[in-house]
Amino acid sequence: MSDSVPLPNSIKQLLWEYQGQVDINKHAALVIEKVLDHGTPNDILWLFDNLEQEKIKQVIINSTRIDPKTANFWALKLDINEEIICLQKRSPLKPNKLWKF
Repeated sequence: MSDSVPLPNSIKQLLWEYQGQVDINKHAALVIEKVLDHGTPNDILWLFDNLEQEKIKQVIINSTRIDPKTANFWALKLDINEEIICLQKRSPLKPNKLWKF
């Protein structure tokens, strides 16, 4: 996508902490994560109309910030067969050998 698409107000509200400083081209992963996690059905329709589905899939696969339930839902919906980072089992913390208690 070469031209910057203005974000709808409903999506800007999801990105309130960035105070309008979000560009869809520069911050696509952030926008995708927020919309998939917290967006309305209209926000999600806007997302798929304005971004390539392959880009959305790559964010789902590689994101560590997206909710695992959201990632699982979209992996099923978009038929993603690759391993999704946020769904991987995390290794338990290793004990600190310097601390004996």
